[in-house]
Amino acid sequence: MTEVIRGAKAVSHAIGVSPATLGRMIRKGQIAVRKGGTGGRTSPIMIERHEAERIRKGR
Repeated sequence: MTEVIRGAKAVSHAIGVSPATLGRMIRKGQIAVRKGGTGGRTSPIMIERHEAERIRKGR
């Protein structure tokens, strides 16, 4: 099973950007994240650790 990072603060820390920059990257389609829980507007975002490491190296 792949390790998942949950929450905007944790994801932004994992890829080395601020939460605001993470939000801009998501809106521009530069990073693909999925919603946890029910997938609603307030559900936390999630990303797999290997994907976060790939994004961090590509910066």
